[in-house]
Amino acid sequence: MKNLFLIALIALGFVACSNDDDELSVNDFTGKWCISELEYDGKYESADVDLLLSYVEFKSDKTYEAYNYYDNSTEKGTFSLNGDDIVVTIGDESTMVTVVEMHKDWAIVQMEEDGEKFNAKLIKTNNEPLLFLEPVLDFGATTEQVKAKEKRELQREKDGNLAYYGSNKIEKYAGYIFEKGKLNAAGITLSGMTDVKQLEAFLSAKYQKIGQINGKFGWKNDKVSVWLSVNAYDYTILYMENEK
Repeated sequence: MKNLFLIALIALGFVACSNDDDELSVNDFTGKWCISELEYDGKYESADVDLLLSYVEFKSDKTYEAYNYYDNSTEKGTFSLNGDDIVVTIGDESTMVTVVEMHKDWAIVQMEEDGEKFNAKLIKTNNEPLLFLEPVLDFGATTEQVKAKEKRELQREKDGNLAYYGSNKIEKYAGYIFEKGKLNAAGITLSGMTDVKQLEAFLSAKYQKIGQINGKFGWKNDKVSVWLSVNAYDYTILYMENEK
């Protein structure tokens, strides 16, 4: 399912009418969209986190930008209207999919993968490019409260702590440590193939850099301290609440 975003959204074409049965116009779909749900056996289920954090942006000048969160990549192209069809062009290739329903902030589209057709729900989004998904930082929250907010797939729950599978290509896993049932610390382990300059820029855009202490690189804001450890094969990022 990792390539579904590229199949479905980068090559997005509408062959349906809007709510008033008029032909679609550029204004009907201008903006950012992501896949929020996929239909399986007649029932809609939430899409994987990498699809939820990806997007395609259709612009009023008939250009678009499609961002794939899984591998942190962006593709650009153009699109054109042909009646109720939108033809999206990437390089020398043009593709379409079908819209079943079109609304102001959401749409149902039919697409095809490996010869099988299925429906997906698209929603308007404010997503931006994201190197990785930071953990839930509600220090003091219970395990159930963290689980309700965490978008990744749960790997295990043991001794009151939580571990999750990574959400994209560079994330190995995420974890949460609780003390007396309350969130005390959170962490992310990233692949050693992560671009260190991108990682530093990502953290420095969100937190104030405080330098290197005891072999760890630190950042902070008013509430959180962030510590980056460079290991032989990966990077570990620890998030802790600042001392009050």
